[in-house]
Amino acid sequence: MAESQPAAHSPSKFCIFIKTVRGKTLAVPVSLDDSVRELKAKLNAQDSSLSPEAGMLHYNGRQMEDDLTLQHYEVTPNSFLYHT
Repeated sequence: MAESQPAAHSPSKFCIFIKTVRGKTLAVPVSLDDSVRELKAKLNAQDSSLSPEAGMLHYNGRQMEDDLTLQHYEVTPNSFLYHT
């Protein structure tokens, strides 16, 4: 019997990039299990002007919901997300 192993293409931690409406680009370390809400908190820690309550994130033309994970949106390493 073959043992189940984690997929090699699914790194547990990786960086993504966030483009803000002010034209700033931030590199953020994340994991696929992070929720969008957790990602917003990480952004706020890097730039206090990016309020987790007020801002929205978009990926692949979709508005991201706070309670869903990055895995749900199939975010991959070095992806660009947009903060509005």
